[in-house]
Amino acid sequence: MKYLKVMFGTKSGASDFEYKLNEVNVANIWNPNETEPNKKGGFCLTY
Repeated sequence: MKYLKVMFGTKSGASDFEYKLNEVNVANIWNPNETEPNKKGGFCLTY
C-alpha cells in the first residue's frame, strides 16, 4: 500500500497544518469517538 502526501515546504497541501521537522507533530483535531471520517481528525499511519 502506498500513500502520497502533497506538501508545500513544511505545510500540508490538504490543510493549514504546518509539520515540524525533528519534533513531535500533534494533530489540531483528534476525536477517536467520531463516526464521520471528515470530523475524526488526527493522523493516519500505516506500517
